[in-house]
Amino acid sequence: MKLPASNYLAVDPGETSGWALLTLAGGFHSGELSYADMIENARESTASLAGQNVPMMLLCERAYASTKNLSGGALHSLEWELETIGCLKWITRLYGLVPLKIVGQSESKNFGTNELLERLGWWNTGHKHANDAARVLTRGVSEVDLPYWKSLVKESGLFDGEG
Repeated sequence: MKLPASNYLAVDPGETSGWALLTLAGGFHSGELSYADMIENARESTASLAGQNVPMMLLCERAYASTKNLSGGALHSLEWELETIGCLKWITRLYGLVPLKIVGQSESKNFGTNELLERLGWWNTGHKHANDAARVLTRGVSEVDLPYWKSLVKESGLFDGEG
């Protein structure tokens, strides 16, 4: 299998943030952390890989304002999402990474289906935010490293990897 051009950390931003990490050495891992722990974890992971001169890309789900999320608790959630995105942008600048890749929520959910996550071995039972981060990862990696993405999908047996 062709190795990816870099390591990828995808984030579903919020007060409880989901994360999904795809690495050259360790494969796929995902989970959920509080906002502060997510930012510190992203900074530490990026610093570690940057110190080893290992390329990394950060990806994040887009935060959007709508009439639905501009009231009550949803507005509170939007604030956490925007804070997270701002911190991730700062981390990319601090460590000289390519700019943060923002992925649309509907794009990632339509692309990274439950079936696809399960076939890739990326499904994290009971962790909605971790799965949402994995969806961001599927869409983001397919856009920035199509040959590697095709090899992952082909290995999963879900598609033949053509096209």
